[in-house]
Amino acid sequence: MKTKKKLLCITPNLTLSGAPIALLELLKILAKRDDREIYLLTYGNGALEYSFEAVIGRDHVEILDGLNPTKAFRYKLQHDYDIILLNTAATCTFSFFFQNTDVPVYWWIHEAPSLIEDSFKEFPNPHLLSDNFRLFTSSSGSSDLFREHYSYDISDLPVSIPEPDITAITLPFNIPDDRIIFLIPAAYSYIKGQDILFKAIRQLPEEYRQRSFFIFCGYSLEKQLDYKNSLFNASSSFENVLMLEALSQEEVYAIMSKSHCIVAPSRIDTIPLTIVEGMMFNKLVLVSSNTGISHYIRDCVNGFVFNDIDELLKRLLLIINEASSLTGIATKGHLIYEEHFSPSAVSKRCREIGL
Repeated sequence: MKTKKKLLCITPNLTLSGAPIALLELLKILAKRDDREIYLLTYGNGALEYSFEAVIGRDHVEILDGLNPTKAFRYKLQHDYDIILLNTAATCTFSFFFQNTDVPVYWWIHEAPSLIEDSFKEFPNPHLLSDNFRLFTSSSGSSDLFREHYSYDISDLPVSIPEPDITAITLPFNIPDDRIIFLIPAAYSYIKGQDILFKAIRQLPEEYRQRSFFIFCGYSLEKQLDYKNSLFNASSSFENVLMLEALSQEEVYAIMSKSHCIVAPSRIDTIPLTIVEGMMFNKLVLVSSNTGISHYIRDCVNGFVFNDIDELLKRLLLIINEASSLTGIATKGHLIYEEHFSPSAVSKRCREIGL
């Protein structure tokens, strides 16, 4: 019988957002193996708490009260586990606990370098980390950004997204069936670039506005409430825009299944999970060149990439005009999902890197 290695995962919170969801899906893969015993440590609760408990067991999920554990607790972290997985750059405080120890540390970084420097002042110079650290980003595009910024060789561990069982649910609004539907699921935030898409929609000829429908949905970041409110106020001048608050995963998937194109107009974004989900659903995807996912996409071959508002407008016009004849592009986009982001692909990658 194989000896199970004790894996401790540390993540900032368990909210229904990108990085916790990415970790949850990764743990679903690792939990199926017979050589890992998985534990989770977090210092922020959230809606995914019960989901994590269902995967690894209630007794294996611990929620810390604050970021200053006792010396005894630090000793436990350093000596009771065989492998450490740090999830996001926000766990930089914990990284110092494992400096110059023997325990292997896998640090899974989802943020772009510019965001790391703006938001996490304690994030260490990667070159000063001890030899037991290995750093990974959530896509090859993100790895390129990290290498360029830090001159540090980093690899990628893509995010896994399983194909869901779609259940019929009744949405509290109607989706027009005679228009091309664009879905933009993302937190309302300046870096997510919803205002950029607004500017392009405003430039659409009236005929194209009448043939298209844009659905925005996402949770509200407290620091971005003014930005969100400006979007909601501006939307009142558009007949073809629907603004929604955060939806359940089932509701997002229900809308996605009826959409033609998933859009990520981000100013900076390493791996918008909704674009991967769009590929999974065989949908057209339209992304900013500032997203890490854009490194997988060849414009007009397996998706669409834009550099500025003029290019964004051209892609919108093309999709509105030709959506029914662009299914081949969506099919090729689905292959990106299968080859890089499906559970089987990520499971293989985990074994390659020894996680």
